[in-house]
Amino acid sequence: MNPESFSAAAAATSSAPVSALIWWLIPLFGLIGALGYVLWLSKYQSKFENETNRSVNNFRKFQNSLAVQQAPKPTVTPNEDKSAGNAAS
Repeated sequence: MNPESFSAAAAATSSAPVSALIWWLIPLFGLIGALGYVLWLSKYQSKFENETNRSVNNFRKFQNSLAVQQAPKPTVTPNEDKSAGNAAS
C-alpha cells in the first residue's frame, strides 16, 4: 500500500476521532499480542522443551538400537597372498 492510497483511505474515514482511534488501537493490539506471547512463552516453554528433549532422546535410542542390530559382521576374504603363492609354485 503506497502512502498516497493510505492517506486517501484515512481521509475517507468519517472523522478525525475515528482516525485517531485507529492509530491508538493498532499499537494497543500489538502490545496486547506481545504481552500475550511473552506470557504464553514463559508459561509453556519448559513443557515444550521437555517434550522436545524426550522426543530427541527417544529418537537417539531408536538410532542406537538400529546401530546395534546392524553391526557389521566380519567378512572372510580370501587371502590373496596365498592364492598368488599357489599360482607361482
